[in-house]
Amino acid sequence: MARTRQSWGGMRPEIYRLLQESESESPFWSPAFLMQLVNEARDEVDAIIMGEAFEGYREKSVTTNIVAGQAHYQVPEDCNRILRIERRYTDGRVFPLQRLDRYAEPTIAPGGSSSGVMDSFTYRMEDEHILLEPVPSDNYTDGLQISYEWAMTKIDDDGDDVTPASWPYITETLVKYMVVCMAFEMEGAQGQTNTPYYTSYIKKRDLLTFQLREYVETRSHGRQYRTQHWLGD
Repeated sequence: MARTRQSWGGMRPEIYRLLQESESESPFWSPAFLMQLVNEARDEVDAIIMGEAFEGYREKSVTTNIVAGQAHYQVPEDCNRILRIERRYTDGRVFPLQRLDRYAEPTIAPGGSSSGVMDSFTYRMEDEHILLEPVPSDNYTDGLQISYEWAMTKIDDDGDDVTPASWPYITETLVKYMVVCMAFEMEGAQGQTNTPYYTSYIKKRDLLTFQLREYVETRSHGRQYRTQHWLGD
């Protein structure tokens, strides 16, 4: 039978069993609190994966109009990190814009070329906006292409999958044990932690975290060069 992604409603009872609790009996940890913890755990796992992920993983591209006299362009709402800003032409040409971070007054003068490539455009980030320099003097439909790493949405319903389809299945188990450990940490702050269970859960979480890092690193790099082992005569 093919494995499917586990929903939050399916994982939560498993978490309560590990916590030696039952959701139907006024548990110490409320379902709303566990939902908060599972979203925090997903963010932690996401940081591990994105830190090692190959170029182009979880990338999205959108286009927007370049407007005469408008220098600032809104970053997409679901943007986690800008990857590339490109000038897009109606004939299909796409040219990357150079990012120029500076802390002085603009020194870039408008310019052009016989090929029509606006290589005088640069960009930099200002809060949640992309700032083009120099300020565009003409309108260009879909003239700006923004490629970015999109951010995950939060779990807010029992039917939501705990992990995205692009994550390895090991992350489901890891997220579960991360939530359990975070819940026990809160209880431990009140001096009530069941130490034997808690210790075993920490070991499980740490092992799964190590295995995920190894897995992601292996998948991110197609070939790894290692020092050979030489046997003595």
